[in-house]
Amino acid sequence: MPPKGKGGKGGKGAAAGSADADKKEKAPKGGTSVKVRHVLCEKHGKCMEAMEKLKAGVRFSEVASQYSEDKARQGGDLGWMTRGSMVGPFQEAAFALPVSSMDKPVYTDPPVKTKFGYHIIMVEGKKLDDWRGKMAAPEEPELSQAQTEKLLQFQDLTGLESMDQCRRTLEQHNWNIEAAVQDRLNEQEGVPSVFNPPPSRPLQVNTADHRVYSYIVSRPQPRGLLGWGYYLIMLPFRFTYYTLLDIFRFALRFIRPDPRARVTDPVGDVVSFIHSFEEKYGRSHPVFYQGTYSQALNDAKRELRYLLVYLHGDDHQDTDEFCRSTLCTEEVVTFLNTRMLFWACSTSKPEGYRVSQALRENTYPFLAIIMLKDRKMTVVGRLEGVIQPEDLINQLTFIIDANQTYLMSERLERYSTASVLSLL
Repeated sequence: MPPKGKGGKGGKGAAAGSADADKKEKAPKGGTSVKVRHVLCEKHGKCMEAMEKLKAGVRFSEVASQYSEDKARQGGDLGWMTRGSMVGPFQEAAFALPVSSMDKPVYTDPPVKTKFGYHIIMVEGKKLDDWRGKMAAPEEPELSQAQTEKLLQFQDLTGLESMDQCRRTLEQHNWNIEAAVQDRLNEQEGVPSVFNPPPSRPLQVNTADHRVYSYIVSRPQPRGLLGWGYYLIMLPFRFTYYTLLDIFRFALRFIRPDPRARVTDPVGDVVSFIHSFEEKYGRSHPVFYQGTYSQALNDAKRELRYLLVYLHGDDHQDTDEFCRSTLCTEEVVTFLNTRMLFWACSTSKPEGYRVSQALRENTYPFLAIIMLKDRKMTVVGRLEGVIQPEDLINQLTFIIDANQTYLMSERLERYSTASVLSLL
């Protein structure tokens, strides 16, 4: 039964909270943090379809996996969220809801409307995080919509589960998401954070755990007198073209912000790239993951598979050669389809540009192989430049073999956990 009350979202939870608030020594209404799941749909009609599934008795996590278009973890799980870390209407609804289970959820009906779309929200738990101390201290300011977007984007890029930690990191970097992501990646690679001075003795880094395998293929040198002659004739034209292009792009930033910096339809960006790729190179290619980068990461983590990320540079001189001569060859297609998930997007699209900022590519074509390592999704290999089919397969095989033990240990841990739970 959906909750009732203020805005159609209160129910018994709101009533209980109001009653408690009337007593002097009771906790704040709704607690100070909630464990939230939701289904997010851009279109109201799709959201109502999801609502009908819930009313028919389908498990909440299954409906979220099927219908939700957000960047949350599998099953719509947003984890523990504190007051001030959510947009206003979402926060009001979440703290008004009573605690319920996925099998018998109490959720918002009608859905809650925010800038991101329509939400069906349920709450799995509530906590009172030292509320007496927080009542004496000033309450944290509520986040703006732009800050909430950055918060979700930062969590998506870094894989951090704690919203509080994500918020603290972004606040330390004055909400500069690029700087915050880079600092987080530095920490994962063993480099001290800019906010944590290094210890007096040299930092001990386990290179076997933190090393990222890099393989860069340089452009081939000209051969023979004719080749060198053509190279020298074209050199000033190439230099002038790329210099003017860089100057133009730099000047354009002062006139208008880069439209790629705002991700509004990540799934649309990926699907659009796949269509344009097939129009230019045909349908004989590795199976593209048709979802966001975040969803691909989540699936690779859940299924304990390798994820290969390809960033497509539309204007780069080596892109066409790589796509036609390497990526779309039969042996590469067969290898990728049987060994890993494959996600790709153009850096001219906001979603591709966002991922390129996180992975910090140097040139194109760019490939990164990502896997679950020490319970974190980690980049374990980077391949850059025009690489030949056989060489690509050899390099990927080397990276997979070098990291296979980590996936095996994760599988064993999950198997052991499942075995213990089955005995309970």
